[in-house]
Amino acid sequence: MYKWLTIMGIVCFGFVVVLLSLGYALKENEAATTALKNKLNQEKLNATEQSSPKAQLTFVDKDKVNLDKLTRYKNIIVKNVTCVNSAQCVLIDTKEVGLNCVVAVNTIGASLLMKELRKDFEGKSIPQNNCDVQAKNLTQVCAQNMCQVEALITEK
Repeated sequence: MYKWLTIMGIVCFGFVVVLLSLGYALKENEAATTALKNKLNQEKLNATEQSSPKAQLTFVDKDKVNLDKLTRYKNIIVKNVTCVNSAQCVLIDTKEVGLNCVVAVNTIGASLLMKELRKDFEGKSIPQNNCDVQAKNLTQVCAQNMCQVEALITEK
């Protein structure tokens, strides 16, 4: 019987030693992980401080910006002038002398052009119309499969 008690005591003692060593390893691992986590957070904080944007003064060439806008508008107009009948054409008042003020494009081009115009003037005041041509005297026609602007002639 003492033999079984001795074996049981040795097994229990071994079990307690294994549990204590696992607990110690877990405690050391937690301490190392916490230190590494703090170090990484500090490095991240330092990196964001170094890469934080500084105030910069930039000069904008208004002529170049206007030229870029006109080029975008012209590309949309050129790509969207095809039509099959006059119902597909729409008149758009661009308020830009560089675009001939009033242009005729198909419905897809009209939606793209209006989206670009809204995007460019979003949050800004709408520019004054520098054009002499009034859209009320014009109509759109589909001639030779291209949307075109045609003047209405009224006799008095």
